[in-house]
Amino acid sequence: MVFSHILFIFPYYVFSKYLTSEIKMSDKRWIQTDLDILEALAEKGDASQYEVTKIIDKDYHTVFEHFKKLKMEKHKYIQQIRTEASEKGGKDKHIYSLTIEGLLFYLIFRGVNNKIEKIAYNQKSLWSLVFGKWEHICKTGNKERAIKNLRDVFESFRSFARIQEFMTQNTRNLINEVQNKADPLDYFTLSFYTKNIDEDLKDDKWIKMIAEDKEIQKYIRLKVNLLEKNAVEQLEYITRIKNQLDAIQNK
Repeated sequence: MVFSHILFIFPYYVFSKYLTSEIKMSDKRWIQTDLDILEALAEKGDASQYEVTKIIDKDYHTVFEHFKKLKMEKHKYIQQIRTEASEKGGKDKHIYSLTIEGLLFYLIFRGVNNKIEKIAYNQKSLWSLVFGKWEHICKTGNKERAIKNLRDVFESFRSFARIQEFMTQNTRNLINEVQNKADPLDYFTLSFYTKNIDEDLKDDKWIKMIAEDKEIQKYIRLKVNLLEKNAVEQLEYITRIKNQLDAIQNK
C-alpha cells in the first residue's frame, strides 16, 4: 500500500461514522451542536463550559451533555487543560481546548470559512506546521493560496471518504492494522503543502515560501522520501506477483 493511502486511512477511520449518508436527522442536529462547541473553542483558543454556553447561545445542560460526549470519544475532540479558581468563591472552573482530532473534525465538517485566520492564530500551537507557519505564509504573499489549499484538502477528504463507505474487507483490515500507528495530521499537512505544487513552476511564491522555512522543508523531504520508499516497495511487490503469474501461465 502506498504511504499516501496510509496517510489517509487514519483520519478516515476516526471520522468515518460521521461521513455516512445514513445519519439520522436527530444525530445531525446533535453533531451541529458538537460543531458549534468546537467552533467556539477553535476561535477562542480555550474556554470553560459556561463561556461556551454564552458563545453558542445554548442552555448549560445541553452544553454539559455535549462536553461529556466530546471528552469521552475514543479519539477525544476536547481536553481539559487547566483549572481556574472561581472569582465568586464557587466551584473551580475547568478550562478546555481542542485536541488535534477536534480541530480536524471541525475543519472537515464545517469547512474552511471566513473564520480561518482567527482559528489559525489561536490554534498555531496545535497545528504548528500549518497554523504555526501562518504568519510566514502571509508575509510571503501566499495567504489566498493557503486558504484555497486548506479548503481543497478538506473538501477532497470529505468527497473521497464518502466513497470509502463501500470499501472492501481488505481495506477495513488495513485500517485496523494502521489506525494506532498513523499520525492524523500527516495526510492534511502534506496535502496542504503539496496541493497543485506541480503547477508552481510559473509562479514560485509557494515554492519559495517552503524553501525559506527549514522546518517545513525538512518535513516535506522526510514524507516525500517515505512516499518514494513505499512506492519502490510496492513496485517490487507488483513485479514479483507479475513474474509469478507469468511463470504459472508458461507451465
